[in-house]
Amino acid sequence: MVQQHREGNEVKPWGMAGFDGFKCGSIQVGTRGHETIVRLTGGYAANTWRRYYALCDNVSRIDLQTTVDVGMKASVQVARHYKQAARARKKDGRFPKVWECRDSDGPATLYLGKRVSEKFARVYDKFAEAGAEWPESAVRYELQCNGQTASIVAAKLFKARSELLSITSHVWTYFHDRALCLAWSSAEVDNICCPRKSSDLERRLSWIQKAVRPSVQLLVNAGRQDEVLKALGLSVARSGKIHNIKLAKAG
Repeated sequence: MVQQHREGNEVKPWGMAGFDGFKCGSIQVGTRGHETIVRLTGGYAANTWRRYYALCDNVSRIDLQTTVDVGMKASVQVARHYKQAARARKKDGRFPKVWECRDSDGPATLYLGKRVSEKFARVYDKFAEAGAEWPESAVRYELQCNGQTASIVAAKLFKARSELLSITSHVWTYFHDRALCLAWSSAEVDNICCPRKSSDLERRLSWIQKAVRPSVQLLVNAGRQDEVLKALGLSVARSGKIHNIKLAKAG
């Protein structure tokens, strides 16, 4: 957690299922009586999970993901997968539940199974979800393993010679066995995408660019730049055509 804090992430209170503790960036830690829970996410989980696994008594959940450059617009591929899974479900009632969730301003996410099942899966447009860090053809395939399945999968990964190939194989096998026509193979890693994890500060800057910049630009174009700076708690010293922005210290 100290490392995550040094990378620009804030330490915040956190809790779940009776556990109380803290979270910082990609790590969450809590205690409940004599029990301790640790949750890892993102790139930090990928890089350090073995260290924590060697110390734990149980793994109750592990999420595997493969993000693939499918060579076409990601939303198109996700839509094709939905149709493939829906057809398979119609033919076989034992097929996992197939459903999608569509945002008002983005493409759909395909879901297979139930969240409480031993295995639950998602397929979605990673570019639409995370932005410019990813190519527009990036499709995220996620496999969430719960309960006993999580412990079994974690043990196999821990012993695997190639962690990447083992993850790719688990993910590919799940979706292939559920009638999805995949544009990659279980042994193919050349087109797998893996950008770095952003810190809280970087995500805030990205949010400002997406959510705040359009409104600010509109006001600036209307000639209200000074009012914008004042509203943001900033001051401006002008010299010719050069504007120097300085942070105004309260009090």
